[in-house]
Amino acid sequence: MKKGLLSWIVLLLAAGALVKLHLDFTPDLPARIASHFDMAGRANGWHLRGAWGLGTLPLHLGTAVFIVGLISFMHRLPPHVINVPNPEYWRQPANFQIACQYLRSWSRWFAASELIWATFFDHQLFLANQRQPPHLDSQAMNILLAVAILGSPILIAALLIRFSRIPSDPNNPSGN
Repeated sequence: MKKGLLSWIVLLLAAGALVKLHLDFTPDLPARIASHFDMAGRANGWHLRGAWGLGTLPLHLGTAVFIVGLISFMHRLPPHVINVPNPEYWRQPANFQIACQYLRSWSRWFAASELIWATFFDHQLFLANQRQPPHLDSQAMNILLAVAILGSPILIAALLIRFSRIPSDPNNPSGN
């Protein structure tokens, strides 16, 4: 299976899982839900169920669309706009297309990881609102916070490392 196709499949599955979570849990939430919690997991901010659902799901999905859309547009721009390590190599016309192809694939993986994180995050909010009074599992949220703090920089570092390496075979600049 092509790497590009796999990234699309994972991205669509991640988006589908998030939508399914919202469709499954939102109808069972109370009319007024806890949407913000203090460090001890006690609710200290509230939203109407409909307003929260109409804002949260489109925000998560819109962020993924924005990430993928913005990066997917890059190949239409002049090569000098690419700002990666070894720009003199990656801005050459043949290499620029390879760089854009890699960035498009990377953006789908990055967006999928953000959607997967959002699914776990929203699941914790749904679970918190099933308790009376609403209470957020602080340990689970700390884990999600650690994943968010570490995950994005790791994915960005992988991107920078990829562009730091110039392929040794000039006939195969994609490295495949």
